Amino acid sequence: MAAVQADRSNPPLLYVTIDGETDWEDVARLCDAFGDAIAEEKKFYAIIEFKKYTRNAEHSARVGRWNRKHADELRKYCECCAIVNPDPVFNVVLKAFLYITPFPYPYKLVKTVDEAQGWTREMRALSREKLASVA
Repeated sequence: MAAVQADRSNPPLLYVTIDGETDWEDVARLCDAFGDAIAEEKKFYAIIEFKKYTRNAEHSARVGRWNRKHADELRKYCECCAIVNPDPVFNVVLKAFLYITPFPYPYKLVKTVDEAQGWTREMRALSREKLASVA
């Protein structure tokens, strides 16, 4: 079974689970999931849940390059992304990576899926309020 699984069955949510040692196909699967979401040209939000993960600098760099290449589309369509991981050591490493290569949309590192759902709900409500005030 692939380490990266993407679920778009509950739009506008893109739910990605990373559970295991990733390979290049998994990296492509992650990028493709976000690519498919932006190709629909509709607002979406994402939750990425890290269950089990082995850090690979080359894989992280590839995701960073993909994010930079598609930054304009991601900024336009991705309302926010919550990244779920309860491991504080992993989160320190991820914060360092995101400091160097930040996502082009609002994101937050959280410890639980419930926390991710709450934060994405708040962010999406703020986005709707902002749109309503412009209209």
